Amino acid sequence: MFNVGVYTTRMMKTVLKCPILFLVFVGLAMAGFRLIAFQQAALIEPGVTLSRPPLPPLQPVTIELKCTRGLVVTMSEIGGDWFLTRDHPPCTVGADLLPPIEATAAEITSLERRPFIVFRVAAKGGISDAMMLRSSGSRTLDEKSLKLALAHRFPRHNCGLCTVSTDVDVNFQGPVWVRESTK
Repeated sequence: MFNVGVYTTRMMKTVLKCPILFLVFVGLAMAGFRLIAFQQAALIEPGVTLSRPPLPPLQPVTIELKCTRGLVVTMSEIGGDWFLTRDHPPCTVGADLLPPIEATAAEITSLERRPFIVFRVAAKGGISDAMMLRSSGSRTLDEKSLKLALAHRFPRHNCGLCTVSTDVDVNFQGPVWVRESTK
């Protein structure tokens, strides 16, 4: 029969006689202890949750605004709500940015740039005559951009009929698998 106590005692006497073996034995014991302690801490940590990474910030948007009552302005790197006021003749117009359009994986694979659209805003805030000035490279994303613009509503303003040109941001969540070239 095998006696664990006798075997352990013989092994310890051998290890203590050779300093190198002693260091190796202590190192292995410590490494095993650290591994066990790490695994236990990782498994029972109550505050750890798996979540999605934060979304990257949207790209800066440039808007060009031309109104029939003389207001002509280009605004760069704007975000959120904006208002412009001119003193003579009096004119105040404002709005919020168009929200980003949601893209599918198939649309993202053909995306070359953000869609750039133009539309007209009436004094009552209604939007009409939306057109694509620069395609994104995806026909369906371009269509979504135009539908988004036509469904958006600007606040009432007193600047006459305004023409707005702007980029439309694109949102995408998920991986994209792109076929690698075999050339």
